[in-house]
Amino acid sequence: MSKLIDGDQYVKLVRSYYAYLENEFNMTQAESTINGSYYYIVHYKDNQKVIFIYYENIERYF
Repeated sequence: MSKLIDGDQYVKLVRSYYAYLENEFNMTQAESTINGSYYYIVHYKDNQKVIFIYYENIERYF
């Protein structure tokens, strides 16, 4: 079974999907972490709020 998408593409798609947080709400991507083969954590923040987004994948994208 072949992969549907590679790791670099996946990270770029996640970043483009949440670009509205930067563009519309003036948040910054404070951190982005690949944890093992299955987990991807994205952290956005501004002066008042923090958003953590956790992705868990059954595919080995990373």
